Amino acid sequence: MQHGSKRGKELIDPELPAPNFFIVGAAKAGTTSLHAYLSSHPQVFMPALKEPHYFSDFEVSPELDNFLPVIRSRSDYHELFRDSGGYLAVGEASPSYLCDPAAAERIKSAIPTAKIIISLRNPVDRAYSHYLMDFNRGSEKLPFEKALEFDLARREKGWGKSAQYTELGLYTEQVRSFLERFGRDQVHIVLFEDLVRDTRETMRGIARFLGIDPLAFPESAFAQVHNPFEESRGHVARAILRMRPIRVWAKKWIPRKVRTMVRDRLLFAPRPKPQLDRHTRRLLAGRFAEDLQSLERLLERDLSALRQVD
Repeated sequence: MQHGSKRGKELIDPELPAPNFFIVGAAKAGTTSLHAYLSSHPQVFMPALKEPHYFSDFEVSPELDNFLPVIRSRSDYHELFRDSGGYLAVGEASPSYLCDPAAAERIKSAIPTAKIIISLRNPVDRAYSHYLMDFNRGSEKLPFEKALEFDLARREKGWGKSAQYTELGLYTEQVRSFLERFGRDQVHIVLFEDLVRDTRETMRGIARFLGIDPLAFPESAFAQVHNPFEESRGHVARAILRMRPIRVWAKKWIPRKVRTMVRDRLLFAPRPKPQLDRHTRRLLAGRFAEDLQSLERLLERDLSALRQVD
């Protein structure tokens, strides 16, 4: 199914279960944590598949295929929410919605009353974290500075085709697209930095926005670090991760628990996150300065946390 050929309302069967809120935060801006924390709330249903990308329209190039399933059919999408009856808040989290220029309109046409949670992160940190993820999974081979320039110069742009290390951190027009269609009452902005600094209060704010009990999160929900930094175990591990036929075969024939064990024991290991040197941080921050000023005017909010370089 090609979403671009359909109006958004035709993507949803109004008689079948569907989400009433969406996490559309930028990639590497805490969407995994938000999904996990909200999944723990007794009044919230989140599907096990974190990123269905259903309302986005993109094709993934083989070298950037991160082997996550993408839901394209309407029946498969509704199936994700089959067990959501009785929950006050039903949601999903797909970062591609924020950067897809047409995703906001598709969601609005399909589910006009939906609430939107947008998570944003210091764009320099977001770009570097994104790069480290790509490098460790084997889809990026260049040093960070060279990878930025090469990616910026690519002719083919878009989710699944290019990393968009810079473009995904230019937030103003991405956020404006959702504000214009849903209005400020239906859009809640979360800063990754606030989520890290005060997780409980940030999640309580989200709960109040969704109309659920802000005190009902189990204490255990905040004990685990979600999506921690991991480093691939050297050149051999990265070479294996780049071998798409092996990954396709493994996905088809090897049980998830075994794949997870292989991943954790042979391919990846927790490591301290490498630090970006100050000179590169300052140069990259300059690329985002004007956009962050525009975003502050759009949101009428101080965003100092998104421009810190030290």
